Amino acid sequence: MPDTSHYSQLPVPTYSESPDGPVAFSNLRSALAPHINLFATTEADRDTRYVDAPDGTIVSSSISAAVWKKVAGAWVELYSDEGKVLLASGAWEDQVSDIDSWYWIKGGLCTVYIHCTYTGDVHNAGDNGNIADIKILAMPSEARPMVYQTPTGSCSSGSFLGCEMFTSGGVRASYILGGPQVNTGDTISMTCVYRVA
Repeated sequence: MPDTSHYSQLPVPTYSESPDGPVAFSNLRSALAPHINLFATTEADRDTRYVDAPDGTIVSSSISAAVWKKVAGAWVELYSDEGKVLLASGAWEDQVSDIDSWYWIKGGLCTVYIHCTYTGDVHNAGDNGNIADIKILAMPSEARPMVYQTPTGSCSSGSFLGCEMFTSGGVRASYILGGPQVNTGDTISMTCVYRVA
């Protein structure tokens, strides 16, 4: 009988055996599968290559830091450094278009990058810089801040925007710094880092 006393429990032939080579190697290959790090480029590539992989199999992406593990017949993402796309939802996107926005969550911190085009009417600032609210988008539940945030954004007309991010997920611009107005067609950009629950 092969020796399986090692903590890895791999079936290694003993010195006293004269093993059937093909059978021994086949058994060893099957036993090794959950212990070695396999590679795939994408989730689709992973699913094609390792469709019959046993539970415990770990696959790493060869083009990013993503790592998956087979658990109860399904792939579970252990880690990924790839950002997730932010999409507008509900009434929050009525005044912007061409949204190119991402967020990353790591170590309890969320980093958000928002980039979009303002499509509403010209917003002129009052004496105090206040403008009618520009609703940008809504954050998904996993990326909502624990406390109210007031990040600073910018627009392509050269002014800075005072933005607000609510614990309910809404993101909006509400005042201008250093400029008279936000114009139709302006590009709005904003970044923010905050703690999530």
